[in-house]
Amino acid sequence: MPEEPKTESSVDRGTSAPSVLFELLRFVLPILIGIGAAWSIQHWLVMPKLGYPFPVRRTIAVSESLTEGIFKGEEHVAVIISNSAGIEGVDASIVQKSAPEGWRIYNFSINGSKQIEIRLLADALAEAGADLVIWLMRPIMLRQPRPLHPDVIHAWGQGEFAEGRYWLDSPWVDEGSLEMLSSGPWGTSLHFRRRWLDELNYKMRRSMRKGIRTPDHGDWVAPYNLEIVLDDKKLQRHANDIFLMFSNFKEEFESSGEGSGRAFITEMAEDFAERASTLGIIIASTNPVLAEQYAPIEEAIQQFLDPLAKQTGMLVGNAGGLLAADQFADAIHPNAEGRAALSTWIGHWLPDPNELKSHDVEE
Repeated sequence: MPEEPKTESSVDRGTSAPSVLFELLRFVLPILIGIGAAWSIQHWLVMPKLGYPFPVRRTIAVSESLTEGIFKGEEHVAVIISNSAGIEGVDASIVQKSAPEGWRIYNFSINGSKQIEIRLLADALAEAGADLVIWLMRPIMLRQPRPLHPDVIHAWGQGEFAEGRYWLDSPWVDEGSLEMLSSGPWGTSLHFRRRWLDELNYKMRRSMRKGIRTPDHGDWVAPYNLEIVLDDKKLQRHANDIFLMFSNFKEEFESSGEGSGRAFITEMAEDFAERASTLGIIIASTNPVLAEQYAPIEEAIQQFLDPLAKQTGMLVGNAGGLLAADQFADAIHPNAEGRAALSTWIGHWLPDPNELKSHDVEE
């Protein structure tokens, strides 16, 4: 019986593992080169030229100032930290004039700061040598701490504020935020890959807004932005917005369980009890148009802080009701007159620097 002719296998016997690897590299390598080139342009050209987005530049400036040793040679340092309550409400030079002799005053407030940012900042300033860290706290900060915006997280991570912070964990910070905090220069540059577009958007927004000052992001004296006062109609609209926002969080102000604002502040105060630096909390002023809503919360905060102060050595002040309606630019931010009045009050509130525990430690 004749043999059937042998057919060649459809498999290309010449194909080998090295050639498959070559084809794979030929496909992947250009992509990797493109990503690397894009990152290099962003990291070495765009970021040095544009810098970080305006909302986070002050955070980076704090880190740079502390690295340069801003407190060197200062005998007694008191720092004010807050969000826009401190940006608009505190002039460190006025506090300095009203304070007991021996103090050197700085305003390290950062717009938009929430509880997590405030504590990161407080820790860094205490470790840099501040004798007294004063948190000018709006009543809304008694609510549950909120997640941070990715831009903010990367800025604090780039400034290395998260180094050695044992408390940066659940329930205050989720795993995703922790990863961003430790992403380093590579991750930060990738995050701000649209930096040029952000700059264009920012300049367009600023060109359409009036009465907004652009201070140096490294101004540690009077970094205020507002130079305009709302008229009655706009003020009422702003007050209504604040009223509605505040009403939505009423239950959170009364909560004291795990993950609550009260638990966060308690933990922070207990941590400072172990430090050479002293923590102070001042309840911030609010426009009298919101007194009916805010006054009970301010009283509740005072009742919460007083026993905590006795337990931890924290200092407590209450500027609620200090300012009149005509000393505000809007429903929550002081105008120039209000800023001067609040700053003078803080200066008078400050204790003698020699009475602080940091002085005892030095002795």
